[in-house]
Amino acid sequence: MPPPDPKPTPPEPVSAADLDGKSATPVLDNLTVLPARYGYRESGDELSLKANCFELIPNRDAVIYPYTIKVERTASNLDKPTPSASETAEEKMGSLSIEDEGKTDQKPPSPVLAAPQGKKLVHIIKHLFKTRSQLQDLVDAGKLASDFGNLLISTEKLEFEGEEEYMKKQNVFVLEYKGEKSKYRKDRYRISFEAELPSPVHQFLDHLCSIDHNKAYEPGVDGNVSSTESMIQAFNILLRHRSKSAAYEIPIPATSSAGKDTYPTQAVVGSKTYDMNGFNNPTYDLRKNQDLTKGDLTKGVQAIGGYFSSIRPAAARLLVNVNVTTGAFYTPGVNLKEWIDNDKFFGSEDPNEIHECIKGLRVKLKYRTEKDSNDKDILVIKTVAGLARQHDGKAQSDDPKGATAPLSPTLFIDGSDPDIGYSCKEIKFCLVDKATKKEEWISIYKHFKRTYEQHVREKDADDWAINVGTRLRPEYCPARLCEIIPGQNYRLPLTGPQTEKMIKVAQKDPPDHEELITNTGWEKVGLEDQKTNKNRVAFVFDDEHTKRELVQLSGKRLERPELKYGGAMVTYTKNGWNLTKVGPYAFPAKRIGWGVIQMTPGEGRPPTMSIKDHIKTIVTKMDERGITATRKPQDEAPDFTFAYNDEDRTSNLIKHLTSLKAGKNRISKESDRPCQIVFVWLPQKVSAGEYAELKKIADNRVGIHTVFVDGSKKFKPDPSGKNPNAVRDQWHQYWDNVLLKVNLKLGGVNQKVDFSKSVLDFSKTMVLGMDITHPPPGSPPDARSVAGMVTTIDEHLGQWFPTTVDQKYTREEVVGADRTEEVMTSLLGPHLARWKSIHKKYPENILLYRDGVSEGQYHQVVQQEYRDIKSICVKTYAGQTEDDPGQDPPRITLVVAVKRHHLRFYCPKTQGGKEKLNGNPPPGTVVDRAVTSQFHWDFYLQAQFPIKGTARPTHYVVVVDNIFSRLDKQTLKARDFANPAEALQDITHRMSYLLGRATTSTSVCAPAFLADKLCDRARCYKNFRTVDKAIKDCMYYI
Repeated sequence: MPPPDPKPTPPEPVSAADLDGKSATPVLDNLTVLPARYGYRESGDELSLKANCFELIPNRDAVIYPYTIKVERTASNLDKPTPSASETAEEKMGSLSIEDEGKTDQKPPSPVLAAPQGKKLVHIIKHLFKTRSQLQDLVDAGKLASDFGNLLISTEKLEFEGEEEYMKKQNVFVLEYKGEKSKYRKDRYRISFEAELPSPVHQFLDHLCSIDHNKAYEPGVDGNVSSTESMIQAFNILLRHRSKSAAYEIPIPATSSAGKDTYPTQAVVGSKTYDMNGFNNPTYDLRKNQDLTKGDLTKGVQAIGGYFSSIRPAAARLLVNVNVTTGAFYTPGVNLKEWIDNDKFFGSEDPNEIHECIKGLRVKLKYRTEKDSNDKDILVIKTVAGLARQHDGKAQSDDPKGATAPLSPTLFIDGSDPDIGYSCKEIKFCLVDKATKKEEWISIYKHFKRTYEQHVREKDADDWAINVGTRLRPEYCPARLCEIIPGQNYRLPLTGPQTEKMIKVAQKDPPDHEELITNTGWEKVGLEDQKTNKNRVAFVFDDEHTKRELVQLSGKRLERPELKYGGAMVTYTKNGWNLTKVGPYAFPAKRIGWGVIQMTPGEGRPPTMSIKDHIKTIVTKMDERGITATRKPQDEAPDFTFAYNDEDRTSNLIKHLTSLKAGKNRISKESDRPCQIVFVWLPQKVSAGEYAELKKIADNRVGIHTVFVDGSKKFKPDPSGKNPNAVRDQWHQYWDNVLLKVNLKLGGVNQKVDFSKSVLDFSKTMVLGMDITHPPPGSPPDARSVAGMVTTIDEHLGQWFPTTVDQKYTREEVVGADRTEEVMTSLLGPHLARWKSIHKKYPENILLYRDGVSEGQYHQVVQQEYRDIKSICVKTYAGQTEDDPGQDPPRITLVVAVKRHHLRFYCPKTQGGKEKLNGNPPPGTVVDRAVTSQFHWDFYLQAQFPIKGTARPTHYVVVVDNIFSRLDKQTLKARDFANPAEALQDITHRMSYLLGRATTSTSVCAPAFLADKLCDRARCYKNFRTVDKAIKDCMYYI
């Protein structure tokens, strides 16, 4: 293979000198083109960085031939008699019928039945490759790959002779296949490869080297025949084929009682690959083989390390982004009875909870094996439909169209008290003797005892009956005889303790992160296979052009902004600042009323915390921060006390919160000093579900601000003994942090960030943050997604007012996806009205940071959300009367903040000024070259400094801009900015210091961060989201 062309020189940055306030892209009128980049950052200390990417060199001479895979099951063999078990075992793979060129047959094609899906489709495609040498040779040469779904990618044009008898058509195969679950007969499948438009690689590479972002790379445009997205998808399929193929191998039973079953060596979840090879080792023990990538999360869940991989376009080149990832998986090798009942694993007695957790789980049936198409033993793997339910086997009104249940009732539930969850002795079915035709109603337990006696015990009669069929056509077996197989990702939310363990397992400092990627990740994601395969065509791999080295790039460091509280400027530490000498808040809350409710452990146990000293500390800290109170607990004692485990806990909490809101306490029945906020002492750290219920009571049913305090919290003394007051000092710091939230909830402003050099006047610019949250797993079917928006109405940018609204449907990723303005009007309308009530006119600029958007949704955000915002503003700003001439619509800039991506940066420890770095870049690092788009305006900003683990920068993408690109040179120069890109980066960086509830910068700027927190709180309320009017216009969500 000839060497590749020299790597083209990346295009030069767009110069701001030629713009002079003119936008190169009329975004306001064109909603299909994202804004062009307006220069790169030039100022700031330069940093030498590495990114977790390898450069990939495509072969310019290659052509990508995409095909759509169509698999149909035909009915040509349905009239054949069902063979006996012995005949089935002796069957061999059927021969293929390939007609001569030009020969036709008048016989019509066989009727087409339901197309296979899921795992069955995967195994059919794999079986096709294995049984067709012409396809397997291409696969082995790296010239053919599939996603094992509906796409096939080849670097050669496929022209295989058709295999059908009745007509002649290229690339059509006829396959007889008996799946891993079938023990009766082979099914006949017609598999066709339907050609799409070919894509020459050199055209795609020329496009990456172009500097004209308006030049689309789409079918039929300038000779190009494929979109950028489809080319990247094709390259990813070629890269991931080997790992997916390994993940879809059929499990094989052990050859001896001392051996272990053989399972796939890898598990693939989306774009992530996890190593499962250890489970095939008979001596493997998870608890004794924990390394950087494995750990036990308890409750039948374990953390397994893997690697994410994705090919991504960059300036004039392609990169493979490889990242270390950690996933939660079901603990394998455990039978379902032990997994459900044993507290060491799931340990639950709630049938509904058990049903949701095991639904969709794949298990091995321990009492039998089967034969595959080649007469080899394979494990019987079934997908769990859940526990036995009362309506199993009966058609329901909400069943999918065309779904049918058995024609006659075959099940009988002995005892109908529960709706779900029955034992093996409670379910009976009608068994017909084949010889005598005699019918017998027999329980699941007796049937297994009679048929699989050596596997069944008497205790199995009371075992859970597990449905391993479907709801319409159930098939039951005892839970003890169902064993969880490896490689199944855990789908339910992790508990608090599990999340803490997962974070500890997943945290890796940059040196470890980098070493894992370069040493192991390279191989696991398929790059080593591509390099060692000398016959490959799609990519160029050799020592000169492809090295196992991460991409090197340069970044810039922004200086931390000036930040002060009441009057004192903060002194920065490595990862933030402290409050020891800052004095009062910038705007402390005044004349507030506050109270205390203490929930005790109950059952005669003493409280875990002496509350009197803490109330004194709260009073002292409020005085230091300038918060004045008109009401506080009398005698440093709680206003109300009751047991947390009391059956009437909810009613007690509502009663006492209502009393404090009205100004009553345990002593006085009447008072003119009501409480605005209540500290609620809890006896221990509560779960996320319990916290949500408590917040729902306070926010929705009572309407009062609350701060929940973990009464079991403890601090350790100084181990060196140098500071005898270490515990007291830590408690003072703790209450300082708590009061930051208290002041914000009550309308105060904690700190002020210096925006004096900003190009925007925030008395004329409204800053918004917006996000969408979705119902968690296990939510009711009618649960809907929630959109949240926050905004500030003054130049201090300290108070962020919330609005939330339900989406029309669940899982909607875009606000107002139903093509109406109703949702966006409910979000934005109150903010515009509040702004005008303060400033007497509407804002001239709107800067919106949108959280929770993936790369494929940028255009949806522009065409739906921006369109709605613009339309609402045009209507609102128009004059309503003759005396009101109205205003010109605002200039709008919409920036997407992407947190869920896999790009990481590593920085040598010798950089970063005075700070001692741990391999992470210093806070304020900006990267807008090498790994960013050359066509669109984007940049990466790491504003935070993590003490542990590898930092994740936020990816900011400008999808609409009518503010910064219109700035003139004089305005930029007066504030020391070389171009509009620097001006936006500076504002975004400074907004990362605005949060107010912490003494550190945040990973994402405050508007996006707070919108995310608002949606988190809305999710606590489930379907009852009406926040009481007393607090709905405050930062209750902080």
